[in-house]
Amino acid sequence: MTDKNKPVSEKSFDPTVLEKGAVLPKEKESADIFGTHLPSNTEIAQAARETFGSTLNEDLLQELIRSSTEINESVRRILHEHLSLGFRFGEVMRILQRAYIEAYGDRPDTIERANKDAHKYIERLHRFSRTKIRMHLNSYTKFHANSEAVEFLRQTDMQMLLPKDLGDEIVSAVIAKRKADPSTSTREVKELIAAYRAKQDELAATREQVEAGNEEIARLTSLYDMSQVEEKRLQREMERMRLEQASKEEATNRLRNDLTLAGQSRSALHQQLSEMEKELAAVRREAADLKNNPPPATEDAEAKADLRRVNEQFSKLMKESAELEERIAAQKAEEAVLEAKIAEAEAAFEDRQKVEEQVKGLVIDFGEFAKRYTSTQLLCIAEGQPQRYTPIFEALADVVGKFHQEILAASKAA
Repeated sequence: MTDKNKPVSEKSFDPTVLEKGAVLPKEKESADIFGTHLPSNTEIAQAARETFGSTLNEDLLQELIRSSTEINESVRRILHEHLSLGFRFGEVMRILQRAYIEAYGDRPDTIERANKDAHKYIERLHRFSRTKIRMHLNSYTKFHANSEAVEFLRQTDMQMLLPKDLGDEIVSAVIAKRKADPSTSTREVKELIAAYRAKQDELAATREQVEAGNEEIARLTSLYDMSQVEEKRLQREMERMRLEQASKEEATNRLRNDLTLAGQSRSALHQQLSEMEKELAAVRREAADLKNNPPPATEDAEAKADLRRVNEQFSKLMKESAELEERIAAQKAEEAVLEAKIAEAEAAFEDRQKVEEQVKGLVIDFGEFAKRYTSTQLLCIAEGQPQRYTPIFEALADVVGKFHQEILAASKAA
């Protein structure tokens, strides 16, 4: 089998590239028919009357208009003929596809075999190359429903517009070019398509750049949201620490109240002791008087009873005085313990307050840094040349990385 009959891969096929050894013929006058303007019925009638209105009668004018209209129809049929070839080629392929599916089953390899045999049949019988067959098939598929394309585009134009990356926009641009200047050369059409492709590449590059920027912005926004969540978590932790501090401060205040109450209790005990000492002194004086001035013998029993009462009262007062002194000593010891606890709590409170102020300032500064970093990076992206700041961001990443390790170590040690 010759190279001519070898199937062409779908991916490698490019209808704008000629087959090996093929030469694109010079444009002939007959090719201009594919760029010929088709006047409307109104234009035909207007031109006929303007040109021959004073020369021909109405019957002849109508005959002239009818002939011009038929010329239009003939040209339109000619314009459609090369697309009709694509339709007929498609019919041959569909006939074989139906037959092969019925005989061998509806499978992809069956369709592929039917298409190959259809190409071979048309090549052998009608002497069309495989490239020509595919070009007519693709031209029919892409342009048969576009009346302006059929009217204004040449076959070479359609061939150049077949690649899938060329959409309706460039097709419309070539049609507009042909409308404005029917004598537009094939080279000019190629240049227009090349300019369109260059513009598409530029737009694609810009789109990729914008998408990359949008992705980076989305990433930064996500990081910012995460930092906001973390900042709120830190704020909750700070609130917990504040409540804990308030609880400890309240406990310290309770100790202060206990100390105040202990002081008041000690003062009351001292007052009670003072009064008891006064009573004891009075009893001592009374006992001394009884001893120094004994009563007469007739009153001996009564005097002894008074003396016994005084001695009992004295003993009782001495015992109560000793107990009060013990209670005062215990109260002093309790006050000393409370004073030590209060001093310890106040010192711890001052230390915690200093540390919490530092931590709170650190959290605020870190939040401000995160916001400034996000804003700065967005400005760098918006500038369009973020690579200028790569060394700075790399150095910043090193510093932040070291801090990250230190923070992790601190969190594990806590």
